[in-house]
Amino acid sequence: MFRFISTLLLVFISSTSCANSNLSRAPEIYTKTFDFIKLGDSIATTVFNEKIDFTAKERKETYFNSCNDILVYNYRDIATYEQFRFKLITATCTAIHKYLNAQLSNNSYFPDNFTDDFILSLPANVTPIINEFIFNKRKGKSINQAFNVEKIQDRNKSHNILAPEDDINIDILARGDFDNDGIEDLIVSVAWYARNARGKFNDLVIVTKKSDDKPMEITWRMHGSVW
Repeated sequence: MFRFISTLLLVFISSTSCANSNLSRAPEIYTKTFDFIKLGDSIATTVFNEKIDFTAKERKETYFNSCNDILVYNYRDIATYEQFRFKLITATCTAIHKYLNAQLSNNSYFPDNFTDDFILSLPANVTPIINEFIFNKRKGKSINQAFNVEKIQDRNKSHNILAPEDDINIDILARGDFDNDGIEDLIVSVAWYARNARGKFNDLVIVTKKSDDKPMEITWRMHGSVW
């Protein structure tokens, strides 16, 4: 009798686990990295808590009130020294736009919490494309495999990764089905800084994982090369 009850209990637990893995999951956004934004129900109603100003190339102060203002503006009209900051906000607003249009996901192969080990397991090419040689060299590798990681820590609300030549900030901004295939994806924002030279770039990518036995892959990125 004890064995029979144990067997029934094991079957019930297994069935419940399988059912939970296939439950629909609503899109989720992690607002810790953009507390300067008041999230609306559309990109037009997603506004900044305070006006954000940038210097345009003609040295004229230009003010932005919302994500929509940012997304319709040509970054090339911003003063060169301000463009990196502008691109970071552009990435955040683009992530919000994608989140607001995301679908329920029927399956997810990502953990509930993003530990340091998970961040290091992301594809190495979530980092900006510095040049084609480096991009190809990192194909098929994780961050941990491609970089000689010295330290990973939480800094300024980001996962900060330090390697001998690289300083990388990674934020997972949102999760949901962004390509309408029923499988959950992640929107990942990355800022890269050279530690021993001048250089800083950023990018925004969508990462997916199609099954437990398949590696994570990048299905979309904001920039095809350094901009």
